[in-house]
Amino acid sequence: MKTFKIIPLICFALLLLSQSNNLTGQGTDCKVMLPGISGKYSGGCKKGLAHGTGTAQGMDTYVGKFRRGLPDGTGTYTWADGSYYEGQWKGGKREGKGVMVTGESTQTGYWK
Repeated sequence: MKTFKIIPLICFALLLLSQSNNLTGQGTDCKVMLPGISGKYSGGCKKGLAHGTGTAQGMDTYVGKFRRGLPDGTGTYTWADGSYYEGQWKGGKREGKGVMVTGESTQTGYWK
């Protein structure tokens, strides 16, 4: 009787292992659609595009939420010069509450 309970667990484990590239986004088919950060990517992936929480690094770096290959949700984008924006994103653009830090200047507000 115990054999019948173990077989579904083994099948489920094998299914998870076979889908691990899609779940973790570690596969080479996961793309980031924003040129400044489209180099290395690790994180969630859906239909070949960055989706969910992840990290993308090109000339610049973005850590946060993605949707359809673009920053979307909460995240931090850091430019090569060290300036950064931390806040809300929509469709790859700053939109919503956030903080922009450049050199010695800090701007807090709502972006549209």
